[in-house]
Amino acid sequence: MQTTTRKIFWAGLIMAVMVLTVFTLEGYAAKAVKKKKKSSLSGKLYIQQGKKSINLSKGELTFRTALVLGGDAQVGRYGILKEPVIKVETHPLEIIIFDPETMGEKVHLAKLGYVETNPAASFDLNPTKLDPEFFQKTYKMEANAAIPINMWCFAENIPLQITEVPKKPGWVRLVPREQLTPGNYSINTISLDGPRYYTGEHPFYPFTVVAAMPPPPVAKAKKARKRAVKRQEEVCETPPSPRAAAPPAEVTPPEAPAPSLAAGFTYEGAYARKPRVRREYRITNLNNHAWHNVQIKIYARSVDNGKFVLGPVTQEKNIVLPGHTVNQVPDKTFMHYETLDDAGYNLYLEISAKEGTLKKAWKNIPAGEPGDSNLAEIPWDLEE
Repeated sequence: MQTTTRKIFWAGLIMAVMVLTVFTLEGYAAKAVKKKKKSSLSGKLYIQQGKKSINLSKGELTFRTALVLGGDAQVGRYGILKEPVIKVETHPLEIIIFDPETMGEKVHLAKLGYVETNPAASFDLNPTKLDPEFFQKTYKMEANAAIPINMWCFAENIPLQITEVPKKPGWVRLVPREQLTPGNYSINTISLDGPRYYTGEHPFYPFTVVAAMPPPPVAKAKKARKRAVKRQEEVCETPPSPRAAAPPAEVTPPEAPAPSLAAGFTYEGAYARKPRVRREYRITNLNNHAWHNVQIKIYARSVDNGKFVLGPVTQEKNIVLPGHTVNQVPDKTFMHYETLDDAGYNLYLEISAKEGTLKKAWKNIPAGEPGDSNLAEIPWDLEE
């Protein structure tokens, strides 16, 4: 009898342990699924403009070292080598981000500015600045020496208004407290402006704000005709007066200003006959409409002596469709020159079309292979 009771006790104990183990494993599995679901949403970020959503992607952040302080300590600047690819118009925008941990408190919106050089002394981050003589002995360079940067760097932070998105836990809405002007911007999780110590990689999301395109002339004319018809209907519904009213004057819609042009400009190296090097320029229509009666001009000018080493090289096209690229193909003669090292030269692009005009300039930054396109936009400084 005791033996039977003991067997029943041990059998019940083993069954209880098995049930407890199953519930424990299910609990861990549920937590893992919940954690996975949270991590899959973490880091989602996009810009909302009315009904239009623009997804942002991470950019390639570069740290340009200026001073090495010993060990792993480095001082320099964070920035990007090329302008962002994602374009946003100058309409009011909202930044929508999934950030359940900080609810947007650590998000920064920064405007980027192009920096060619910084004085070496600006990278001395010590509370007590070194005098020029001791600076030269410590870092083996003059305090006023120009340190090359040649990047789009974080210039200033734009203040943001933070609110939670209704009925979407963990999502926040960030609205700039001032109107964004055309230029390059970045969304970061840490302030990266000015000379600073290297603190590793940081996620950031760059984008470019461009001037909003005016509505097509056809749409404006259609609205003007609708307004004219509505006015005529209102006149017809008015009771006649003793004196006959003059017929309404025909309304001529005002001529809409020509929209501005948006174009991409790159070049590639071609080495068909080594060691001769040929540059192939490529101009891309970035508008959502075609260009008609197009004339393209390109100049290249030496920064050292101000002389033109190329141009104007001109090509004319009847039409360039949206997203299409104009280059040497198929005539093999458009816009190229040989045996010329143009690193450091200023390149100028001038486009005129029925839809508008464009004038932009770039500096060819000496970096990479001779055929690499490494351009940084600069102000247009050519006289008519």
